[in-house]
Amino acid sequence: MKLYVISLPGASERRERASLQLANAGLSFELFDALSGQQALARGLFECCDDDEWLLNTGREVTPAEIGCFASHRSLWQKCIELGEPIIIMEDDFRLLPGFAGAVAQVVGMIEHYGFIRFQDESRARKQRIGLFGDYTLWRYTKAPHSAMCNAITPQVARRFVEMTRVACEPVDVFIKKFWEHGQPIYGLTPYTVTESRLSQQTFIPDRRKARKNLTIASTRLLRKCSWEVQRVRASRENAKA
Repeated sequence: MKLYVISLPGASERRERASLQLANAGLSFELFDALSGQQALARGLFECCDDDEWLLNTGREVTPAEIGCFASHRSLWQKCIELGEPIIIMEDDFRLLPGFAGAVAQVVGMIEHYGFIRFQDESRARKQRIGLFGDYTLWRYTKAPHSAMCNAITPQVARRFVEMTRVACEPVDVFIKKFWEHGQPIYGLTPYTVTESRLSQQTFIPDRRKARKNLTIASTRLLRKCSWEVQRVRASRENAKA
């Protein structure tokens, strides 16, 4: 599979560390110049950004960097569709753990069937074991984790994601984790072979602060979160039967 690393053009340390790790793992890759929010909107990569929905979905106001991050992932989803083959998408603040090249080789034979597989570690997620594949175990998340640092995706899933994100109304990882809305189960391969590096603490997405919300917005957001939980549980049960 082709492997793309999203990275801002001026992020020299991140680019160097990402390139060195992947070269040491014996993997070829391409750097993908990350987009700014202004570039994303100016190029029409989204029809618009729905500020009201963003507030209801996240509890905070949108930042330009979040739009740029989402647009970068969405551009690579479109690239996946154009190529007509699965790809791996990474963000440049990763740290590879032992076995990443082996995990990639394993996923090559699995991704067409499962559609979306994470390599990154997680916390506070919930998952069900699907089966053993060589030295690895595949899991389906019943409560998917945040972050979109490293995952494999097929053109079919990429097409669905692109169609459902014409309007930006939440961060990319929030969209991905809501499998009950887009209908694609989210899988993870263990042992996990990617984690956050120290560079992830030096975020390029600043000013993500909770917004003050009036009673109407706060109550609407609470009801929405309750609805998500009901839908998540229902979708998890349906996926388990499939």
